[in-house]
Amino acid sequence: MPPVSPLPAPPFPTTEAAWFWTAAALQARRDPAAPRPLPGPCQPEDVVKCLDTLYRNRRVELLHVRILRIWGWRGVAPDPRRPKEGCDSRLWQEAMERLDWPLRARGIVTGPRCALPANLLARHGAAP
Repeated sequence: MPPVSPLPAPPFPTTEAAWFWTAAALQARRDPAAPRPLPGPCQPEDVVKCLDTLYRNRRVELLHVRILRIWGWRGVAPDPRRPKEGCDSRLWQEAMERLDWPLRARGIVTGPRCALPANLLARHGAAP
């Protein structure tokens, strides 16, 4: 009898969730002591490939990628209400908006897309 393969993981509800999972999976590969994330609906390379395509097509800059790496490894998004994180938050939001469509096109993210900017949602106390 052939081994039963596990059911595929459901798609991520948001682009941020996909990115945080990817960062955790890549960190776990680099550091054996790091916690391993649960299996996702894709390989971490699939998300990185989408980001690389955006970079090669000049839709994101190297600074966007650096901000995604730094905050992805921290496991939290930069807070626009904190003065020292304002610029990082703007770059993070731009990168998330540009990464959203490629991930949705590949079925990696399927949750509802928020049409309001994160800074407007934060100002009114709503979570994005």
